[in-house]
Amino acid sequence: MRIELQDIAKKYHRSYLFRNINLSFDKGTSYAILGPNGSGKSTLLKIISGYVSATKGKVLWYDDDDKEIERVLYHQYFSFTSPYLELFDELNLEEHLRLHFQLKKMRHGITLDGIIERGMFQEHRKKLLKHFSSGMLQRLKLCMALFSNDPILLLDEPCTNLDETGVNWYRDLVQSYIGNKLVIIASNQAHEYDFCDKEVRLNE
Repeated sequence: MRIELQDIAKKYHRSYLFRNINLSFDKGTSYAILGPNGSGKSTLLKIISGYVSATKGKVLWYDDDDKEIERVLYHQYFSFTSPYLELFDELNLEEHLRLHFQLKKMRHGITLDGIIERGMFQEHRKKLLKHFSSGMLQRLKLCMALFSNDPILLLDEPCTNLDETGVNWYRDLVQSYIGNKLVIIASNQAHEYDFCDKEVRLNE
């Protein structure tokens, strides 16, 4: 898997958030997209995913055989989580996970019970998501992304709403399960990305 950004620019109203971005992301490597608040980290991640269109430039995805992937098929190749990702809060934990893994293949060697245990949800499997704390919801989002069998993992501010215990849980989980994935993390908090192989600074 490979993703290329060619002369990417994003403009809102009359001002450019960023421009002239040329980057290549390769499978088996983890990347941190860094920059202060408002620099466009989340927007760039959305552009990479195909959720948002760039004002200028091209986003190109290639499979393991170096064949270009159509944009309408991007969703088959990546898992994504962010603070603004919405969940179905009228479902309980077990129902939500079963629904998610009807749409996404589960990572090999992982079971639903294993995800519930790894996410520290043993006592909450029948609880409705609307009764979850913000930290529990964030752990659930991360479990859904990390335990999906996709070659690309996109994380936007992954430790949002996590306390110190949750941050340590995230760091252990992500470093244990990223394997040979292509990982891109948008962040300005070192504990979210300091294990990454490469850094990209938008303000530079």
